[in-house]
Amino acid sequence: GLARAGKRRGVPDTNGDDAIHHIIQQRTKTMLLRFPNVLGFSVENNIQPRIHFFRNEVGCSVEQLGKILWRLPEALGYSMENNLRAKIDYFKILFDNDEDDVKNFITRNPNIFSNNLQRNIMPKIHYFTHEIGFTQKDLRTFLVERPQVLSLSLDNNIVPKMSYYLGDQVGLTKQELINFIVDKPGQLSFNLETRIKPRIQILKDHGIHLRDAPVTIISRSDKSFQKWVEENSMN
Repeated sequence: GLARAGKRRGVPDTNGDDAIHHIIQQRTKTMLLRFPNVLGFSVENNIQPRIHFFRNEVGCSVEQLGKILWRLPEALGYSMENNLRAKIDYFKILFDNDEDDVKNFITRNPNIFSNNLQRNIMPKIHYFTHEIGFTQKDLRTFLVERPQVLSLSLDNNIVPKMSYYLGDQVGLTKQELINFIVDKPGQLSFNLETRIKPRIQILKDHGIHLRDAPVTIISRSDKSFQKWVEENSMN
């Protein structure tokens, strides 16, 4: 990314103007191609205050900020108070004021800033904590490892998958499901109809319950999955 290029050229990781200049200059052409509206941003009123916010208030390194702006250059135009700071404050509370977790979270999924806090993010947090029973610690571990889950649709993606795992076809308890998800957060990224259900059915056909299979059973390659099933079949 743009920060790595800067590090190779010996750009210092400082809070000063050198870091700001470096971030603006690196990969400018590609960023403009992805988001040409950045040309209309004021360096003084838009770009510099937001870089200062991420660097000095959030504590992002040059490399982390480079990744955020590389993936979401639009962030340079987002409202400081109603978007950037509001979400950072929200996740600081959610992550028990762990600065490193907050930085890692937004670096891995800066698109979180393009999601509405009240209508999109908070309902998902409420579902995981109040409907499923995630503790704050479980949720923090889960989201820092797989922040992209908050970009999934609650009604069309998250709820159907969680309901399937908890329903009669699989029969996990809520605590078993929480452990399953926290141990392998990528589980929710797989397609329910084409990946999860077929594999669960194969396990059932071989007399194997999901709770007795490795936590990686859904994410394994087809070859690895088939090999494990053949070696552990109860039939």
